[in-house]
Amino acid sequence: MNKKRSMDRLSLGKASEDIAVKYLRRRHFKIIGRNYHCRVGELDIIARYGAILVFVEVRSTRENSSIDPMDSITSLKIERLKTLARIWLMNKGIDNAPIRFDAIGIIHNNRVFGPRCVIKHIQDAF
Repeated sequence: MNKKRSMDRLSLGKASEDIAVKYLRRRHFKIIGRNYHCRVGELDIIARYGAILVFVEVRSTRENSSIDPMDSITSLKIERLKTLARIWLMNKGIDNAPIRFDAIGIIHNNRVFGPRCVIKHIQDAF
C-alpha cells in the first residue's frame, strides 16, 4: 500500500472514531478511553453506559466500497478484542463489572454538500 493511500486510510479511521464518539455521547454513553494500545492490539473506544462497560470496535468504508464495514470483523478480531478487554480490565483492577462489546460501522459519503455518513450500531455484537 502506498503512503498516500495509507494516510487516507488512517485519516478515515480517525474521522470514523471521532464520529462514533459523538454518536455515542448523544446516546448518553460516557467515553472513558480511546485507542488503548498494548502488545495484543488496540481497543478503539471504551465507554460506560449506565453500569455497563462497553468496548466499541469501529469499522468504516467509503460509500463506493462493496464491503459492509461490519463484515470486516472476523472471528480472530473478536478473540483479540476480548483478550484486549481482559488486559484493560486487569490493568484497571476491575474484576466484576458487567461488560459488553458493541460494533459501529460507518459508511462515508463525501459528496459536494459536505461529508455525510451512515452509522450502524450493533449493541452486544459479540
